[in-house]
Amino acid sequence: MGRISASGLLVPLASGASDGSNIPVGILASNYTVAAGATHEVAFCVSGDVVKNMLSFDGSDNLDTVISGRRLGDRIAADTVGIRLIDSDELTEFDNE
Repeated sequence: MGRISASGLLVPLASGASDGSNIPVGILASNYTVAAGATHEVAFCVSGDVVKNMLSFDGSDNLDTVISGRRLGDRIAADTVGIRLIDSDELTEFDNE
């Protein structure tokens, strides 16, 4: 997820954007489909361990996509409150503890 600077709204991360939505602020807990122009309350992660092979992105973006000179995987670790991308096949469901 990225945050549009002017409105503060969270939107799907858009690596090619220049409105702030190109900087990661969190990761959605589940996939959502929202109609254009509509809003929806969603749960998203801003810190903690996230299994990186469980991530999915809009379009052709991936963890190696470069945004402002840094890989998206590195940006997630640096630009969020504290998301750590880990390799794991344990606890891969959102509701696991």
